[in-house]
Amino acid sequence: MQSILPDRYDVQARLGPLALTLSPLVLGVLVWTGLPSVPAAIVVTAVLAVFGKWLAELGRARGKKLEAALFRDWGGGRVTARLRCLDTSNTDKAALFARRQRVALLVPEVRFPTEQDEREDPAAADAIYDRAVGALFERQRQHNLVHAENCSYGFIRNALGLKPAAILFGFMGLLSTFHKSGWCLFSINSNMLTLTSMLIFAVMMWFVVAVTPVAVRRRNERLADALYKALQGMDLPVRPSGIHSGVG
Repeated sequence: MQSILPDRYDVQARLGPLALTLSPLVLGVLVWTGLPSVPAAIVVTAVLAVFGKWLAELGRARGKKLEAALFRDWGGGRVTARLRCLDTSNTDKAALFARRQRVALLVPEVRFPTEQDEREDPAAADAIYDRAVGALFERQRQHNLVHAENCSYGFIRNALGLKPAAILFGFMGLLSTFHKSGWCLFSINSNMLTLTSMLIFAVMMWFVVAVTPVAVRRRNERLADALYKALQGMDLPVRPSGIHSGVG
């Protein structure tokens, strides 16, 4: 029987960035209207339900688009880079050879590129590596470590996609609290307004400071680490003879 509860990936990677993005706007509306918190929260949540779904899809789409641009800047995703003979990060050739051999078992119908292949046609070589990485990911998607790192990577990538909206909503939330307090927030006797404005500012600054391409790359590296660590524990068949997986 299929569970009706959302998957951890949906909660962390999709709903998480959306909740953080919308929270300043929701808090700003509550402050602006002055309505009781619980009824107002219910109304605001209902009104934003459709908008939130659209925004979540927009954030994911934009996150994937930014991911493609980042991969071009990095010379490919870090999972794929771990398989390249010519990638400068692969300094341990013995570990590279062992890694390539095990991944190559997942796509026995193709010949893994050599150093010469990568020099002559890097795009074709990467197409083979990407195919192998896809097979590896499908095999290990539910591995605890891989799943956790994939959720973390999806979260920061989608947060990057929502970053402009999050900053905009943060400013709107701050404006509403300043307006409500007569633009003298810290001179009035309202702890709730002060705490609300600080929370909105904290969320906005998290997007500004922590949600960056550097953070996305760091999480992508960790996902690659998790995938290849899981690969070491996979039961794989013996590689058919005549299929090359060497480094040179």
